[in-house]
Amino acid sequence: MAVIFAAMLIFSACSENDAEKNTAAETSKKFQARPVMAEEYKKTEFEKNVSEVSAFEKVLTDISECTVVVKNKTYADKFTEPYICVTCHEEVLQRDKDYIVSFDCKENSTSGHFALTITMTGDYKGSVVKEYNIRPVGTSLTSFDNKVTSITLHWLPRSQSADGYEIAYSDENSSNDWHSVFSDGADTDSFLLDELPENTVYKIKMRSYKNSGEDKIFSSWSEPQKVCTKPVEVRDGATYIDDILIVNKTYALPRDFGNGLDSEALDAFYPKAARRLRPL
Repeated sequence: MAVIFAAMLIFSACSENDAEKNTAAETSKKFQARPVMAEEYKKTEFEKNVSEVSAFEKVLTDISECTVVVKNKTYADKFTEPYICVTCHEEVLQRDKDYIVSFDCKENSTSGHFALTITMTGDYKGSVVKEYNIRPVGTSLTSFDNKVTSITLHWLPRSQSADGYEIAYSDENSSNDWHSVFSDGADTDSFLLDELPENTVYKIKMRSYKNSGEDKIFSSWSEPQKVCTKPVEVRDGATYIDDILIVNKTYALPRDFGNGLDSEALDAFYPKAARRLRPL
């Protein structure tokens, strides 16, 4: 019995030693495995975070990839915006959703030179400044008074948007030889073209302009109109221009002209040395 009990004690001690060794081994494995599992955990969490960020964070398109078009426009008796179009990769973007527009001059505006800023929003980023012109309202001839050597032009003034007018005229036979004159003043409504050849057909057009610093902003040209100077009129051998009798070295009086002229008029016209030659 004593031998059996001793053997049981020895077996129990060996079992406890083996259990302690197994526990120690497992504990060692756990401690040895922790660094590996930590690295794997960190890597997994990083990839997960990157994936989540990629899924939820927007990649904004820069304005440099967009096409911004701002076109000039004609004044419309109130604040006038230019034509604005923004596209990106052939898609037309929506104002106030994809971009907003701010103007450098909003109140008391008329025609002139201005600037605006386009700021991208939503899926887009960046901004750009664009310059543009608001043209004055154009005008055209309403009537004219043509004489032998002059033409007086009349038009409807555009005082609210213009500072003056440019008039271009050309001989009908000279297709591209235009001469320009300026009529300053917004309320001006007429202009005299003088020293013109008689009996000549002219093409005349005009446009409004707005001063902008040292430059001028022009409206479009009016349709050309044809106006002819009157011919010199000859009646009974005497020359008349615009119903006025003309007598000079170029236009002489006929020999039989003078009936009805008194002596005082004849003496004033003919030199004393040539009185004998004067018509009776």
